[in-house]
Amino acid sequence: MRRVWIGLAGLALVVAVVLCATWQPAQAQRPGGPQQQMFMQLRVVESYWTLLAFELKVDSETLAKVRPILQQAYDKRKAVFEEVRKGNRQALQQLRNFKQDIDTQLVKVLGEETFQALQDALRQQIRPGRPGGPGGPGGRRGARRGAG
Repeated sequence: MRRVWIGLAGLALVVAVVLCATWQPAQAQRPGGPQQQMFMQLRVVESYWTLLAFELKVDSETLAKVRPILQQAYDKRKAVFEEVRKGNRQALQQLRNFKQDIDTQLVKVLGEETFQALQDALRQQIRPGRPGGPGGPGGRRGARRGAG
């Protein structure tokens, strides 16, 4: 009888380990979904400031004009996220055109040429060049080994 209990306990332990190892939250199964893309766009405030100040190195006067635009966007995003934390999921609708609203204002301040350079730098930051083509660095695993 003791062997039966030990066997059942061992079986239960194996089942528990397998369940824990294979269980994943539902959100982790949706990489690149619409919600993730939206949240990536919401990070544009920090990205724009960093790229303008340190990558494109625009002058101080231009940064002074851009700062209120980005500050207003940052404050709006913060307020909406606070509403969402309180349970108001509908507040996210206020951010539907978040990036477009910022872009419209920035074109007026930066001009077309600088704004296009900013967009190019942003695309490069989000999707840096991938050596080896599809699949990221090196392409398919092991496909380039020994080549050269």
